[in-house]
Amino acid sequence: MRSRSSAPRRPVYGGAVGGNRHATYAHIVRPCTTTAQQYEGFAPTPDFVIDVGEDGYGFLNGDKFKAGFAADTSDADAAVLRDSQVPVNMAVFATPVENAAWRDKPSWAVIATEDKAFDQAMLQRMAKRIGAEITDVPGGHALFMTQADTVAGVIVTAARDALSRR
Repeated sequence: MRSRSSAPRRPVYGGAVGGNRHATYAHIVRPCTTTAQQYEGFAPTPDFVIDVGEDGYGFLNGDKFKAGFAADTSDADAAVLRDSQVPVNMAVFATPVENAAWRDKPSWAVIATEDKAFDQAMLQRMAKRIGAEITDVPGGHALFMTQADTVAGVIVTAARDALSRR
């Protein structure tokens, strides 16, 4: 069994939080997401509603789903996204991230300028705070679908950068 330090480094991680700094990826790309820290003081997003059950797990509200998460997708695509949600343990939003990967790994952020899920000022502040290369894209929160070529292009740029640093 290989130790974590000798594991091959994957060039890029694309995801919401980006894990911890000991992970085996070299770069982080966050399409339209936050670092899951410090939501206070930003504008509410009334079209992005999370219904939380007694068990502490949440789903995006079905009636507001398209407006808040998938505004620029077709009705059919929004329905697939809505109906394929997995529950989120809401406790993760109160858990501080220690050893955040963005502290010592290059980061990129793809921010939807018409995102109804998160306040624009918050998205921009978080991306700047982590020192991300920021790509602003017209569109809603589901950029991974509606602007897939742009998101993929940023991931390719991050991967090339990671390879050039080897």
